[in-house]
Amino acid sequence: MSDPLAGLSRHERLACRVVERVLGATAQAWDVQGRQNAVDAMLTLPDGRCAALEITRVDTGQGLHLEGELARSGFHLPAVGQWWWDITLESVHDLPELRERYARLITLSESLGAIRPEHIRWQTGLHNADLTWLAEHPGVSMFGYPDIPARDGDRVRDVMVMPGGSGGMVDHSMSGLRAMLEELFAGARHMLKHLAKTAAAPADERHLFVVLHSSALPFAMSDALARSSEVPNEEPPLVEGITHFWLAPPYSERILLWSSGHWQQFFPYDAAGEPRRGGRGGHAPEHGAT
Repeated sequence: MSDPLAGLSRHERLACRVVERVLGATAQAWDVQGRQNAVDAMLTLPDGRCAALEITRVDTGQGLHLEGELARSGFHLPAVGQWWWDITLESVHDLPELRERYARLITLSESLGAIRPEHIRWQTGLHNADLTWLAEHPGVSMFGYPDIPARDGDRVRDVMVMPGGSGGMVDHSMSGLRAMLEELFAGARHMLKHLAKTAAAPADERHLFVVLHSSALPFAMSDALARSSEVPNEEPPLVEGITHFWLAPPYSERILLWSSGHWQQFFPYDAAGEPRRGGRGGHAPEHGAT
């Protein structure tokens, strides 16, 4: 039996499966076989009508670069010292210096019993070149776990290094989302094409599915989209003709869907991160009410 999603990328296939589970629809790859200006997939809805589905990822460019560089080393650096450590950083430009300095920072921190190297200067008054560099690069954050050994018998826990946000207070009302999306879409040249293609698709419904990279929005908004129990209260900045807007926040179990003038949330993933049928947290939207 042929694969109805053959020819789509991994994130496009995943988006199709999510939409299928939430709507009870069936997806068919459409931007294949040389079709010009075609949406990524066509959906057959439970009532027999058809919907166009366009899928895209949005990031800052640098975010994907950083993620790619970290992936080369498996998101790890060699274990140092006695504790397990994790590090997050925002900019790929900080990675070479981090690789050169992290071992000394960990060794110093463990000798002082400090789980956060960033705090050593103001807690102890100690200054050196590595601590100064860390203070001047707030996008780098290090955290040690004294109760988790770096080496446990034959097991070695390398230092985990992940892309991360700068942190800060999270606004669970998600106020300002529309303006942030407008700015994000304006800076991502490909978005104009995706918006126009979706709006012009010959279908009963026209769906745009946006996968957000962790670098796409400020931390406070990204974290609220991912973890809040609330849904946004502002309409997304769409062009006329788009009836449904899906938003997949990074590192989140939930999917947000705007249609018929309001937002809903769904939880379509299983424990392995794959879509599951019967997502909780919202009812399947009524088709035809746009």
